[in-house]
This record gives sequence, C-alpha cells and structure tokens, in this order.
Amino acid sequence: MKHQICKLTDIPAEGSIVVPFFGREAHVYGTGGRARAVANTCLHFGDPLDCKEGKFVCPWQGPCTTWAPAPAKLGRPQNRRA
Repeated sequence: MKHQICKLTDIPAEGSIVVPFFGREAHVYGTGGRARAVANTCLHFGDPLDCKEGKFVCPWQGPCTTWAPAPAKLGRPQNRRA
C-alpha cells in the first residue's frame, strides 16, 4: 500500500522527520537515494524514538538495534558490511 505522508523535499539530508501516519507517528528518512519510514515506537517499551547520530534511540535503553537500516544522508548509498 502506498500513501503519501510527506514530500521528498521535506525529508532532511541527515536525520529524520516525524510525521503523522494513520493516527500514529512515523520517522521518515532517506537512505540510498530512497525515502524510508519506520514506526515511531520502540519495540521493547513502546516509547517514541529519537533520531540521534544516524540511529534510532529509545529514551529508556539507548540505540534501538531492532530497526535497520539506520538513517543516512539522502542521495548517498550506504556501505553495507556482511
């Protein structure tokens, strides 16, 4: 299902923008030249996430490793390691 939640020009080059999404919130970010979105909810405790230094961070436990890939500069591909 495709649903426009923001314009591509609204997405910052680094970090993310939090937008409403069907009564909830989502982080929208760019990676590899494409827009991506993740729910603004930590899977462990259900709190909203912050986007700091290219990582989604839970206020209770720190970096949330359950989300991948982390935000990168829009328009620049990520280097992925095996």
